[in-house]
Amino acid sequence: MEPFVEVFLKKVAFPGDEKPALSGIELRIEKGEFIVITGPAASGKSVLCHCLTGAVPHFYPAFQDGFVRIGDTVLSELSLPRIAGKVGYMMQDPQNQLFSTTVGEDVAFGPGNMGLPRREVRKRVREALEFVGLSGFENRLPETLSGGEAQRVVLAGVFSLKPEFLVLDQPAAELDPAGRKDIYDRLGELSRSGKSTIIMVSERPEELVQHANRYLVMEEGRIVRDSSSPPVQGPYPGIPAIFRKKQTVEPGQEAASLENCTYTYPDGRAGCLDTDLRLFRGQMVALMGLNGSGKTTVAKHFNGLLRPASGTVRVLGREISDIDLHILCRKVGFLFQNPDFQIFAGTVEEEAAFGLKIQRLPPEQITDRVEDVLKGAGLLQMRKVHPHRLSRGQRQMLALASVLAAEPEIVIADEPTAGLNYSQTCQIMDNLARLADEGKAVLLVTHDVMLTACYAHRLVAMHRHRVQLDLPVSQLPVYTTELQKIGLDFSPAFAGWSA
Repeated sequence: MEPFVEVFLKKVAFPGDEKPALSGIELRIEKGEFIVITGPAASGKSVLCHCLTGAVPHFYPAFQDGFVRIGDTVLSELSLPRIAGKVGYMMQDPQNQLFSTTVGEDVAFGPGNMGLPRREVRKRVREALEFVGLSGFENRLPETLSGGEAQRVVLAGVFSLKPEFLVLDQPAAELDPAGRKDIYDRLGELSRSGKSTIIMVSERPEELVQHANRYLVMEEGRIVRDSSSPPVQGPYPGIPAIFRKKQTVEPGQEAASLENCTYTYPDGRAGCLDTDLRLFRGQMVALMGLNGSGKTTVAKHFNGLLRPASGTVRVLGREISDIDLHILCRKVGFLFQNPDFQIFAGTVEEEAAFGLKIQRLPPEQITDRVEDVLKGAGLLQMRKVHPHRLSRGQRQMLALASVLAAEPEIVIADEPTAGLNYSQTCQIMDNLARLADEGKAVLLVTHDVMLTACYAHRLVAMHRHRVQLDLPVSQLPVYTTELQKIGLDFSPAFAGWSA
């Protein structure tokens, strides 16, 4: 019996690359399977997704020796518009797939271009938004969505096509834990119903054990493991030892603060309400909450990206309105949720050096700092590479290196580990922890309860645009019920605290 999808890729290579992106890929996929792909940075996961959807070779200019066949159709023989009716593809970065003026129009784009009747298009939009938990979002502007909400909208756009084959690259990386579980449960039901065959890239394959039937591990462009059980991945550092250390850490001087700040977006939506938040030197604060609770809105006040309608923002002892923008940018480093929002130079080293050149530092000092931060990021050997040839995890490390090169006093990191594997996550978090140890103030926006338990000194929990809790991490077990009421379940972290 012929498989639903057959993949034979002897070699896939991009122009100018010394090594092929993929080699020796042989894969047979049966109808209704739910397959998870995982592996380290730059292992070829996203390139394989491009090939499975026809994006390679039709959109991305790569040499492909081999074929991908769905049913009796070879994808290289079809145009992308014809492939779209067979394959639904959600890429890693949701912003790259949002382009219409409203959420409803974006979700309707695919069915509309299939020539379906308007009534059917409206029905599909309604059903797709309901499937991803965004009923009533039809008139929302895409630019007003949180990262997690944007991922849900893109997923709805893919579902609206009703494809038999879904290829999803990190479809829930920016969702809060409850949102991820909800989406995974819905995808599992879709697979079990036989309506869709699913390939999903995930750096947390253990979260899909109830739904996936097969796990592929990739390394250096090859599939090195194909199994029915998820790979064992290393946990974060041991919680008990770090927990005891946190009990003795005292914060330094106040570095920045929000006092009774309220921000409302132009469309009338609340961003944050009556918010008080203090950051101290030598302390890492984890800012947590469900998608759309106001975390990023709050974070953007500390570097002047947003200014409150009421309330006061102070940075290093001065009101932010009294600080020149170029000085503020040197003192407050901001790592965006999407690294591509702050990467624009032609090479890795030029990107890391950009902020230093703006400061007009001596060339020798710039060279030394760039070398130090790229070495710490594991990117020194790639200094001449164009940033967009890096994997998502490597681009995140580059963005962090560029921030750290300027030696800011305060570092704001907005979901810096979303979609990264354990090794990459620990690498970024170790860098942020080192900054706190050196006396910097660090604000970490995250959905990861284990990261908060392992690395943060304080938790600030937001709910419905307000700060609900502000407490030392050592007090988390005392507030279990209160945390669960606002969607934060720390029970996985508490399991290790008795040791």
